[in-house]
Amino acid sequence: MYAYSWNFGYDQAPELLADRIKISRDRQMMNREEEYALETLCGIRTIWHVNSKSKEFLKIVKKEIKEGRPVAMGIDIYSCYWHRFYHKYHFLHFCLIIGIDEEGFICIDDTLENKNDMSFLIPKDSMIHISYKQYQENSKCFITFQFENKVEKMEMDNVLYLGALKTLSGYQGKSDFDYMRLLKRDIVESFDINREVNDKNEPKAIPIIRSFASVSWSRKNYSLFLRSSTAKIINSMILENISESAKIWMSISNYILMYMIGSEKGFDYIQLESALQKIIELEEKTAYHIVKEYEKQW
Repeated sequence: MYAYSWNFGYDQAPELLADRIKISRDRQMMNREEEYALETLCGIRTIWHVNSKSKEFLKIVKKEIKEGRPVAMGIDIYSCYWHRFYHKYHFLHFCLIIGIDEEGFICIDDTLENKNDMSFLIPKDSMIHISYKQYQENSKCFITFQFENKVEKMEMDNVLYLGALKTLSGYQGKSDFDYMRLLKRDIVESFDINREVNDKNEPKAIPIIRSFASVSWSRKNYSLFLRSSTAKIINSMILENISESAKIWMSISNYILMYMIGSEKGFDYIQLESALQKIIELEEKTAYHIVKEYEKQW
């Protein structure tokens, strides 16, 4: 599903920069292209359920579990006691419900991280429990699945090419990188860090920090796809550039975080501008390289 995680969206309408930055180029809250990849490449169709009442939720979960299908529960990661982001970020996170007991839900979470900060499922350590109380206070959506027999057969080089091409064709006449340039310009011309703060007592939960981190996570997910892909045109330059980009996106998030928990003097907007310029150069170069290498085969 991470084949199309390489996305960037930017909507200049919201007042806060945190609300302008999107992980989906069409400016949706979620990257629907990941769901498209999951359905077409893996044969798994997702069905969203939002703001369902507890009784209806329990009824559906029991039915799905009985029929051998897991259910993905969307929950505020701030409440996830097993996760490294516990009491750090407010962010929609998903756990897979595989059973129910008297106290709540038996789940697995594939983001019980290893030391490299990547997400791998570790069966013996990945089982967690979410109480009914935690669910009621922190969850507002869940996903059920339909498993299809038909899976679209696509060669991985073509999948890689289409993903790169989408970054260049972008949205409404601008590439993803054009929107990054708009972000860079707005940071220089109008960004006010103090307007972005909604709770200084929880600096890691500040939306602007989460927004930059979310873009980094999407690059990490895309790197995971690249490293597991059989595409012939993948080379070390592609892998290194996307990985480096993910690190720089996260460095921006961390820079703002360190400013918030440290001195409130001397915030350097130029550092953010320079970091974004480096990201644009890395990602745009990589996209053009992939497109060029694939089209050589025609």
